[in-house]
Amino acid sequence: MTRLLYSIIVTLGVCVNAAPLSAARAQGKDSTKACDKAAKTVEKGHPAHKETAALNALVYCGRAGATGVSGALSQSRLENDVSSLEQFYYIADRWRDAEIMNAAMQLSRDAGAAVPARVFAVRHLLKIVQPGSAYSYSALAAGMVPSTAGNGAVTPPCRHGFSSDNGGIAGTPLPSDFASQIAIALSQLAGDASVPAPVRNAAECAQY
Repeated sequence: MTRLLYSIIVTLGVCVNAAPLSAARAQGKDSTKACDKAAKTVEKGHPAHKETAALNALVYCGRAGATGVSGALSQSRLENDVSSLEQFYYIADRWRDAEIMNAAMQLSRDAGAAVPARVFAVRHLLKIVQPGSAYSYSALAAGMVPSTAGNGAVTPPCRHGFSSDNGGIAGTPLPSDFASQIAIALSQLAGDASVPAPVRNAAECAQY
């Protein structure tokens, strides 16, 4: 998974994959074959450059694409490199999908997963609820920051701005109560002393 995440480059190259896949969609069965091939490439995890192209292609594959991305998200559970995760979630955050949401919820609660991977899973859930928001990993992990005014006030570590990259792709639509499901899950994380502090801090952002 590390090799995959390092290989994902955030460029306009994401868009280049749309043209050939759109053409395949027009050919009926060929589109299904293209999506199946992309999903299998992601599942295998190599070679890295083909997997990157496959992840991008899955954006156009509906439910099969969501299944592939949710699997890749779950595979990221041991990833510690923040830059790699940031690049991977550039693609994952394009989705507002129930299957991917559930994968992120499971990863956020996974006690055996790497802390950065769990924080990014929390961030994905936050972005589902606030789709235009931009979040910094370092701010999410740091938690409340004392005010420089020295008056005892603290600044919540939540969104630091807004992004035009609002996810809207779905294979399976979000459940009608997705916001409350996420709020409950993140509230439980924030209140659990056994959860690593960076994960708790990120989960507290659901309150703001």
